[in-house]
Amino acid sequence: MNYSKTTSVATLFLAFCLIGNASFGQQTAQNMEFSDKQYDQFVDINIEIIPLQQSAQKDMMQLISDGGMEAQRFQQLAQAQQSGTLKDVANGADEIATFNQVGQQVMEVQQEMRQDIQQTISESGMSLQTFQQFSMAYNQDQEVRSKVDELLAAEMKGN
Repeated sequence: MNYSKTTSVATLFLAFCLIGNASFGQQTAQNMEFSDKQYDQFVDINIEIIPLQQSAQKDMMQLISDGGMEAQRFQQLAQAQQSGTLKDVANGADEIATFNQVGQQVMEVQQEMRQDIQQTISESGMSLQTFQQFSMAYNQDQEVRSKVDELLAAEMKGN
């Protein structure tokens, strides 16, 4: 397995988004401190999550392709749907129908990945809340990010 900083950041960001952060409100990374054991757990979880995310991404790309769409176009339509401009951006009702059908399949893969990530976290012994806090700290605190990236790189070289 090839490790890259991009993969770790994308995976951490994805896991954080998938698990959700709404419950943390205005909390920031400044008031979060983690033990060495928690750092090790967080790294181990992410090592397990990386292949889950990569597999799901491959499956989603295949679904998009099998549905007769290009990934970039699917992404454009997804952004338009979120902003309420899908009808303006789509090239007719057929494209909207295809997008909706493929989108449903992609959402199923995302849901399955979300469940797999939550199960991985649960089985690790780290609470979902602590994982979310760690993910938030990773995204907000350069010191946390640097330490996690170093530990990830060391673990990945060892495997």
